[in-house]
Amino acid sequence: CNNNNNNNENICIEELIAKTEFEYIDNFSENKFFITVPTGLEFISIEEVKNKLNADKTISTQGKVFFSCPSTKLFNLLQLRSIEHVFVCVARFKNIPTKKPLGLNFIKHLIINKIDWQQSLSTWKQARSVNENFNIAFSNLNQSDNIIIDHKKNQEIQIQINENLSKKARVDNELNVNNSITEFDKLTFRVTCKRVGSQDYTSMEIAGSIGAALLKKFPNWKVDCKNHICEIFVHMYENNDIIIGITVSDERLSNRNIVASARGALKGCVAFAMLELAKIESEMIVCDPMCGGGSIPIEGAMIFDEHSAVTFYCGDKNWRQIEVLEKNIALVTKQALRISPFIWDACSIPLPNDSIDAIVCDMPFGKRHGSHKTHKDIYPTILNEMYRILKPNRRAILLTLEKDIMKRLLFDSMKNMWNLISCHHVNVGNLHPNLYVLSKKNTITTLSSAPTNITTTI
Repeated sequence: CNNNNNNNENICIEELIAKTEFEYIDNFSENKFFITVPTGLEFISIEEVKNKLNADKTISTQGKVFFSCPSTKLFNLLQLRSIEHVFVCVARFKNIPTKKPLGLNFIKHLIINKIDWQQSLSTWKQARSVNENFNIAFSNLNQSDNIIIDHKKNQEIQIQINENLSKKARVDNELNVNNSITEFDKLTFRVTCKRVGSQDYTSMEIAGSIGAALLKKFPNWKVDCKNHICEIFVHMYENNDIIIGITVSDERLSNRNIVASARGALKGCVAFAMLELAKIESEMIVCDPMCGGGSIPIEGAMIFDEHSAVTFYCGDKNWRQIEVLEKNIALVTKQALRISPFIWDACSIPLPNDSIDAIVCDMPFGKRHGSHKTHKDIYPTILNEMYRILKPNRRAILLTLEKDIMKRLLFDSMKNMWNLISCHHVNVGNLHPNLYVLSKKNTITTLSSAPTNITTTI
């Protein structure tokens, strides 16, 4: 392999391929997918995949979950709330050589000779059709853009799409039409690569090599970075494993609830995970004391329909943020949501003692929301207020980067007030905050109530 002669290099590549372990190619029966999720919250997505797609087998890596999804569940796949993006899983290969040009030539060889593109592209086409049908129905059922359809309309669309897919499958079977590779003879595409590790080659070089291999495999394909139909997604890990997928979803899956601008808005998938950890049940009252643009209450209200009678109280001391929240509520649904927004100070919440069933809050952290010194001063007061309004044994789900402050409070000054059930290290916008799952200790609240004056905007 040290010889630069082309013939020797080809022999070397063949030897390496023979030793390479192939994963996730034949581990699932059909329609192989993977989803990207916030790192640290994979367990939430695994449960959602199992519950909503009836997937009995899942495999997870850092920030990704792999599974098989039947055609009749593709609509449900695109409606998962804990995820950022959906991809068809083309292949995963281990032990890619790190040296250049051997590693790049090795990847090219795998792309051309070791991948069942027919199966992967057929699965992508079907999933993409479901996604487009949903977007068309989405536009027809709503007058303005960026509106999330209510549960009843979602069910209607799901039935319609499943009927269309079943009809197409019957027609194809009667006509004996198979998805041949010639069906995908002409496509515009681009390759997007994410790389972590100490390889000799860059992400751009990986993308270029894969693009060149695809053009050799499919001579009529054309590269178009802006107006492409098909996006090939590649992720190379630090341990030199490589995952290859085809993008199905768009950005709406993770940014579905924030239409009006809001500084530091929380992604819907993170809000969903926090709400899941809160163990919310019917007729509960949930509070977000620092709601900002409303990611958490809007996500919660969309999860729990009107029959569950879950009510969300949310507030912020910045009236501009409440205006953004109201715009987002108006834009994401035409239905009346059980959300009550207020203008208040989280250090003095005008709610009675022991009146709230769950607290879910994206705490202030980072340069955009004060300073570490400010947080050090206000966090004790905020947690005191949360403790006061929360019912005994009920949960508070808090996301924050202020790990030292929380450690000092939970294990020192407030150790008799809160139980730390779990702590999850997550990746949110390339920041790495902790997600705390707390429960109020079963004691009678003796803290004095906050003033009863309150400003409501609805």
